[in-house]
Order: sequence, then C-alpha cells, then structure tokens
Amino acid sequence: MTAQGEAAAGRRRRSDRRRDGSGDLVIICWRDIPAQVNAGAGDARVQRILPRRFQRAIDEAAMVAGMSSASQYIGEWRRVTRRGDGDDPEGTALRVAAELEAEFPRERLRTFAATGGWDPARGGPSAADGADAPVGGGHQEE
Repeated sequence: MTAQGEAAAGRRRRSDRRRDGSGDLVIICWRDIPAQVNAGAGDARVQRILPRRFQRAIDEAAMVAGMSSASQYIGEWRRVTRRGDGDDPEGTALRVAAELEAEFPRERLRTFAATGGWDPARGGPSAADGADAPVGGGHQEE
C-alpha cells in the first residue's frame, strides 16, 4: 500500500471510531512513563498534560539511559490508545489523568527513571517492545 493509501485508511479508521459513539483516548508516553492524555470525539479534542513530576522523571530516565541526542530521545515517545467516552471526552481525559497521577506517585516515578524509563516489573526494554505493554491499567499500544 502506498503512503497516501495508508494515510487514507488511517483517516477512515479514525472517522469510523468517531461515528460509532466511542471517543479516542491516547496516552502519550516516553518509554513506559506517561506524559499526557488526549481524548476526543468528533471535532472535540481535550489534552491534559500530567504534572511536572512526570516530565522530570522522563528527563532523569533519558539521562540514565544515556540519551545523548534529540533524535534518540524523540524516538522513544509512543502513543497508547484505548476506547474513550464519545459523550464526554473532557471527563474521560480528566479521569484517566487522575488515575495515572494516582498510579504514579513520586516514588514509582523515581523507580521508572532509575531503569531508564522502563517499567521494572516487566523487565525492561525487551518486554516493552510488545503490543501488550500496558501503561496503567488496560491500555493497548496503537
């Protein structure tokens, strides 16, 4: 399939999701550390950036991982998607952001930073490469 065909197929999939009443929910992560929650339905879009402690943990993890160039750092960002609430994207974004804040207290973020941004319970980068790599509960990587 050409790049144009893939882009058109992606647009169709996104618009199909919006028509079925479900919203989009995307969690932006650096490796296994969440940074922001985006939710939407139709033309409504909501973005919630997680508190500064998350970005500090990401910065520390990048240093631990020896990221010496911007391209290395940027290459570790990923999107984790799951079904959102098409009727209340703002409520969904707020709820998921609050869940992530509760799931990642400072000490847990320090632990993730010490392992270079990987969830230590999953054993590091090789485990995080799989599609079953959850962030928080029940998320699936896109």
